[in-house]
Amino acid sequence: MLLFKGLLEDLLQGVDPQDLRSYALAKGWQQAGNLDGRFSVLSYPGSDLDQVLVPLNVYAPDYGRRIGDAVQVLSEWESRPALEILKDLLPLPSDSVTPSAVTFRREHFPAIEGRRRSKASP
Repeated sequence: MLLFKGLLEDLLQGVDPQDLRSYALAKGWQQAGNLDGRFSVLSYPGSDLDQVLVPLNVYAPDYGRRIGDAVQVLSEWESRPALEILKDLLPLPSDSVTPSAVTFRREHFPAIEGRRRSKASP
């Protein structure tokens, strides 16, 4: 089981780049350009430094890691755990539409749990 920034790389691989882009646009990010056809660049209005880079090639060897980077940026901007954003981005299995169809076990995400505990501590 490979983790990247506390998220399972296999799950990150399952995020569709267009879904990530649509999600960010719905949250107020704006299309700012394209990097060599490899990334869609989104920026947040009023911020020259903050960008979300959406990888476009799902076959790139670092695709999951780049999705993880984008999820992390969104997590920081939304002040929501990266795991919650990842859940929003992942498709539900086609044979089920119940909220419990996608389940995550806390032991798979130790970095997120540790960060949550440290924020709660004074």
